Amino acid sequence: MDEHALRVLEFDKVLGRLAALTSFSAGRDLALALRPASDFDEVLGRQRRLSESIRLRESRTPLSLTSASDVRLAVEKAALGGTLDTRDLLAIADTQRVAHQ
Repeated sequence: MDEHALRVLEFDKVLGRLAALTSFSAGRDLALALRPASDFDEVLGRQRRLSESIRLRESRTPLSLTSASDVRLAVEKAALGGTLDTRDLLAIADTQRVAHQ
């Protein structure tokens, strides 16, 4: 889909509303970067993830992201061989626990 069509459809407003529902900056960035998919397998994967999200919401399963944080910079630093401080390590551990849940 071309950029003109996305502007006409006010896709940026849709993404803005989605981004407003996110819990932290990494989710917000992912929401704002979304673009329509034309690959059939990608569309099916997105539909499966959406269905799972709807099931979780309907089941009222407690899902808290409050201890998760944006650890992208710390992970990138570690991947480049950098040393992380205690605060970064704890943030990564907390975020990993939330992801595991």
